Amino acid sequence: ESASNFIGGQAKVKKNGKVIYIDEKGQAKLPATYEGVGYYKEGLAWARKGDKWGFIDTAGKVVIPFTYKKVGDFHQGRAWVWKGDKWGHIDRTGKVTTPIIYDKATRFSSQYTGDSLFASVTLNGKYGKVGINGNLVIPCEYIGIDHFSEGMAKVRKQGDGARPFGFVNYSGELVIPCIYEKAERFKKGKSVTTVFKDGRWGLVNKEGKMLLPCKYYSISEKDADTYLVWDGTERFVVDEKGNRVEE
Repeated sequence: ESASNFIGGQAKVKKNGKVIYIDEKGQAKLPATYEGVGYYKEGLAWARKGDKWGFIDTAGKVVIPFTYKKVGDFHQGRAWVWKGDKWGHIDRTGKVTTPIIYDKATRFSSQYTGDSLFASVTLNGKYGKVGINGNLVIPCEYIGIDHFSEGMAKVRKQGDGARPFGFVNYSGELVIPCIYEKAERFKKGKSVTTVFKDGRWGLVNKEGKMLLPCKYYSISEKDADTYLVWDGTERFVVDEKGNRVEE
């Protein structure tokens, strides 16, 4: 009925409603018992039998039983799973690592810095993040949450007719309060970022210290460690501590 391209020496073929893998010689590598099969990630592939999902290894052996409503591919040793009406994560042995209590869960990824692993979770319409061991690092109390960058994640809370932004650190501490109308992500190698409030821009560091108040028409990155500031009448340059420097 259909066939995919070869990936890693194998291709998926669907026939009579069942999906199998074949090698480049056309030999079947799986029994024709599954309605759907994923590609192998970290040595395992999801498979679907009827309306239940599980995982098989490269030999076609069922490693994680068909008990889930849906599952995702493995990344960083974890896969999201959907059971009943709740989501969580499992490891490659099938052990539940993130409790299956959330309304949604994303895959784990190395959030730009590569030194910590997080996945986003949703509960009652609010977002948070869990660590690789399933511990809730950032509580589910935000209406929006960004990836970590330089150890900081931009978050958003519902305000009075607004959606103010702030930043949390790896510990889930709200270091920069959710009071800004706009906020730029902390860029690689940068310890400061620009924030916008009441129609003006300011400069804040990762400790939450306001280096320049939100009273400037524009603040833009000039080079690696300086910023160009315009106050409406004059343009000048400041360093990453907010100190004015000569050009």
